[in-house]
Amino acid sequence: MAAAVELGYQARSRAEQALHHWMDPVPAAPSAAPQVGWTPQSAHWPSLHEQAENTELELMANNPYGVRQDYLDTFLRHLTPERMNAYSTGYDPAAELADLERLMALLAQHHVRSLLVLQPLNPLVYRDLDRFEPARQHLLALCTRYAMPCMDMYGALPYAVGTLRDGQHLGELGWLAVSRKITEVMGQ
Repeated sequence: MAAAVELGYQARSRAEQALHHWMDPVPAAPSAAPQVGWTPQSAHWPSLHEQAENTELELMANNPYGVRQDYLDTFLRHLTPERMNAYSTGYDPAAELADLERLMALLAQHHVRSLLVLQPLNPLVYRDLDRFEPARQHLLALCTRYAMPCMDMYGALPYAVGTLRDGQHLGELGWLAVSRKITEVMGQ
C-alpha cells in the first residue's frame, strides 16, 4: 500500500511540474552584457600531447594491456594473454546503423556542421576487433554519402597506448586527438 501511495505522490509531483512548465509565463531574459572582444588562442598541440601522454602512461604503470592500473586491478585482474571478445556471438549492428543513418540525414538536411568519431576499442584487451570492420566500412560510406567529416580512430594503426584509459573509453591522448579534430572541423 505504501508503494502505491508513493507512486501516486510521484505522479502528482511530475504532473504539477509539467503544468508549471507549460502554463507559467517565460521569465524575461536578463539584459545582455556588452560584448567584450575575444581572440581565440591557438593550442600548442605538441606540448599538450606530451602532457597527455605522460599523464596516461603514469596511470598505466607499464602494464601490458595499455589500461590504467586501477582499472586493471579492479575489472581485468583475470584477463589472460588471450584477451577477451569485444562482440557477442549474435553481434548485429543493423538497427544502430539505420538509426545513425537517419540522424546523419537529418543533420545534413539542416546543414549542421558535425563530426563523426569512430572511437576504437583497445586491441591489447580485446581480440575480435576485426568483426567490426564491415560496420566500420559502412560508417565511412555514410560519412561520404552525407558529406560529414569522420575521424576514424578505430582504423588507426598502430594503436597508440594512452588513446584509451581502459578497454573502450578515451584516455588523455584520445581526448586530445578528438579535441584537435573538433577544432579543425569547426574552425573551417
